[in-house]
Amino acid sequence: MLAKGCCCLSKTTWVQLDAFFEFQSGALIEKVMTGQINRIGTLSDDLTRELLTCTTHAEDMTISQDEIIQAAVAAYLPTNETSD
Repeated sequence: MLAKGCCCLSKTTWVQLDAFFEFQSGALIEKVMTGQINRIGTLSDDLTRELLTCTTHAEDMTISQDEIIQAAVAAYLPTNETSD
């Protein structure tokens, strides 16, 4: 759960981390740019890393999805840290 005021979201917000949906990032960006998706803000790098780390505990993710998430977590780590 993201507490009210911890990020760009105006209310306390639950984040669904038990289902994974693969998409092309270019298609998502295009939908934001054309107004099909309304972007209301961004999450800080620290919060993004925390959310990605939480997803690594999911029981039903594929090996491919796990590799993608591990790479994303690593991209948010400072250069002198490594993920477990």
